[in-house]
Amino acid sequence: MEAVRIKSDIIEAKEFNHINAYLANWDLSPVEGKALYAGAMNRAYAHLKIKMYKSLNNDSNVIWNVPEIELPIEFRSTIVAGLSFFLNYLEGIKGQSILLTFEINDGGYHAVDSELAGFNRVTTRAIISCFDPDHFEFKAHRVFRQTSFRGYNAEF
Repeated sequence: MEAVRIKSDIIEAKEFNHINAYLANWDLSPVEGKALYAGAMNRAYAHLKIKMYKSLNNDSNVIWNVPEIELPIEFRSTIVAGLSFFLNYLEGIKGQSILLTFEINDGGYHAVDSELAGFNRVTTRAIISCFDPDHFEFKAHRVFRQTSFRGYNAEF
């Protein structure tokens, strides 16, 4: 016999429990959320703004409205994994298949301080923010703009 260790790929998955009642009653109309994650001494920096709603086609998808220079491709698979987990979680709560469109409308990283774990956390937090914007404190003054694409002082 062989035992293989398994673990959750979503670091803060348990936090979704906080919004179960919202999810059970959500009619899939558009919701928006944002989150910022900056670990101790800004380690693992990430920020994200999303919008999600019932898909208008026969598939779930992600629309990237953020250029790669602001949100590099190496972080996008982690974001997609978090969105996919949420979609499965939502289907479990509602007891039916669900198709959603996720728009990534803002986001950013820090060239030195960003890592995949930060984007793992910030994705979960942005989703939760769609239903309870006060669950995680959002400190807009800590948003870091890697580029001037939107301007360093662009409102988040």
